[in-house]
Amino acid sequence: MFLRDELFRYNGTGKDDDSIFTDQKQFLAHMKERLPKYDGHLFVPGTVVDVQGSEVSVSQSLYTDEELTRIFDEKWDYLEEQRANRQQELRDEEATRAPVLPPDEMLAAIKEWWEPLLKKSRTIRLGVGGNVRFRIGELDMVVDFPARRSASTRGGVHLLVHDPR
Repeated sequence: MFLRDELFRYNGTGKDDDSIFTDQKQFLAHMKERLPKYDGHLFVPGTVVDVQGSEVSVSQSLYTDEELTRIFDEKWDYLEEQRANRQQELRDEEATRAPVLPPDEMLAAIKEWWEPLLKKSRTIRLGVGGNVRFRIGELDMVVDFPARRSASTRGGVHLLVHDPR
C-alpha cells in the first residue's frame, strides 16, 4: 500500500480509476469475468494452502473473514487508518536513506549496478519490454528494456539521460 500523501491516491486502481495497480479481490473478480472456468483464491500474508491431488483448500491464519472483508471492501477507510497509524514508521525509514547524489554521480552509480544485472536478467527485460522513465532527485532518465535482443541492443540495456529543460 502507498502510505505517503503524494502516492496515497494510487492504491488499488486509484481514487479516480487512474492507477495501474490492482488488489487481490479486484484481480480475482477480473479473472472470474474473463476466465470463469478457473478458480482463484485470495492469498494474503498468513494464507495456508493445502493441496491433496486435485483438491485444494485455502485457509487464513492471520486474518478473520471479517478482517479480510474490511481490508478489501472498505479499502479506503482501512488505508486511511494505516496511513494515520504508520507515519512514524515512514519517517524512521526515510531517516535511514542515503542522500540523493548529484545527477552525474547517480547515473554513473546506477549504470555500474544495473547494466550488468539487467544484461543477465532476460526475464526482467522481456517482462518490461520497452522504455521506462525514472526521476530520482534532479536526475531524469530512461531505461531501455528491449523486448528482444538485436545488434542495436548489444546485450540488452541502455540507460539514457533525458534533460527535461
